Amino acid sequence: MTIYVVPRVYFEEMRGTPEEREAMAGLRVISINSVRTREEPPFSGEFLGLSTLLVLRFDDVSEAYEDGVFMSPQDARRVIDFVAGQSPEKPIVIHCTAGISRSGAVGQVLNDWLNRHVSPNEADYEHFCRRHPHICPNPHVRLLLLAEIERWMYEKGKSVIQRNTENHRGETIWIR
Repeated sequence: MTIYVVPRVYFEEMRGTPEEREAMAGLRVISINSVRTREEPPFSGEFLGLSTLLVLRFDDVSEAYEDGVFMSPQDARRVIDFVAGQSPEKPIVIHCTAGISRSGAVGQVLNDWLNRHVSPNEADYEHFCRRHPHICPNPHVRLLLLAEIERWMYEKGKSVIQRNTENHRGETIWIR
């Protein structure tokens, strides 16, 4: 699955152009907008209701002492449901303000999940890694998404995180 991470200026520059119409017709887009700076999604109004556009609003914060709105577990679930409920033929493009931290975390987690576990595709996995060496994933966003993927997979009976441990009798057991 082809996944890209871009800064919001990527979409801002094509807003209202024929290129925007073409891009929105051929992509699945996850738009992450800052609450603190009152960012609005960088798309023409006609595209805001598309089923292939997921708009999220949270800030690039990862520590409790930081000021801002955190990504919520509900936001993480919306990302997983959005990706799982869409046709895999269209590439996924994720943006945030700079295309480094929040969108980087989403892209990195989706790349690993989709290209390593759901439909293994080493070429797409490596392409993402080569194309996005600048990513510095927001740890809070990353952990929420990983937890939500595990929850989603468990609900589907396909847990991807399994580990062995010892029970109270010293026997090795598998935990799902």
